[in-house]
Amino acid sequence: QECHASGEDCATKGRVVLQRVMEKHAQTLVEEVAEEDEHDHIAATSAAVQVNAGGKQVTVQLTIHPASEVNRTGNGTWIIVVPNATNGDLRSLGENMPEGSELVSKGDPDHGGLPFFMMRGTKETVKEELRTHAFPVAPNVESDSDTYAIPEKLESVTRIASSQQNTGKPDS
Repeated sequence: QECHASGEDCATKGRVVLQRVMEKHAQTLVEEVAEEDEHDHIAATSAAVQVNAGGKQVTVQLTIHPASEVNRTGNGTWIIVVPNATNGDLRSLGENMPEGSELVSKGDPDHGGLPFFMMRGTKETVKEELRTHAFPVAPNVESDSDTYAIPEKLESVTRIASSQQNTGKPDS
């Protein structure tokens, strides 16, 4: 059928074509995500603990990544990020730590650093550490884990970056 400039069916046909293209694109993205999920060995697991944050009891999730030492052995490094924390807040986390745990590192938010606290321990020692301290806001807690670039994606990004370096413009 021909599309005439004055006909309403022209716009309708255009929307239908565009909708089909978008549906196909969306399906491709869903398939790519499903394929990537097949390569993730196991989904991250979590545990919860009640903490005092901002003067209220709140539930904080502890994320345990599949590739982490914590997941493999039950003991390892944990990263606790405390938005709006001061050096004093982080210093207090290092005091009276549960038996069997130890301070690994902490940030320096008072001087522009990140508000984080890293410790070694089990899920239970991290829960105890969190329960026995007050936080300005709810902390984000997760096991430390190696992160790797997806080889196909890394290759594509490297090719684009190399092209931009050579020409100043991405490849067409």
